[in-house]
Amino acid sequence: MNLSKRQLQLDIVVDPRVLTMPRKKTAYVADKLAHRLAGLKSIDPNLDLGEDCNVVTIQTTIDQLRNTVNAYNDALAILNSTQGDIKSLEKDLKQLDQKAMLGVAFRYGKNSEQYRLAGGKSPSETARKAVATRLKAKPQADTIQN
Repeated sequence: MNLSKRQLQLDIVVDPRVLTMPRKKTAYVADKLAHRLAGLKSIDPNLDLGEDCNVVTIQTTIDQLRNTVNAYNDALAILNSTQGDIKSLEKDLKQLDQKAMLGVAFRYGKNSEQYRLAGGKSPSETARKAVATRLKAKPQADTIQN
């Protein structure tokens, strides 16, 4: 199946790690039908083929599609702008978090209870875990060599 680039234009890739915003939509169907409508109007400007298939209905539907696509693209632009705002605010919040942790560490020390309450890990805890991990890993290395 050979799909054109326009047909694939609205694909959304959803990955738990990365969310790609959908692309702008184009009304290529409306453009194609507008050309066909011009041909129908050349036959008869008031052509009515029955079953609500007439020049006026086709033109109204083309206009509705174009308006809906424009509204979609406007909403997408707002979403993209909001996504940028979110990233900027997240970056600012991370910097505030770093400043807060540095301030608590400076005022109370990294081994203090206040530092742990703020969410920090004291260097002595980190050192103990590192030594424990090395001690666990060492016997496995000895058994591999034997």
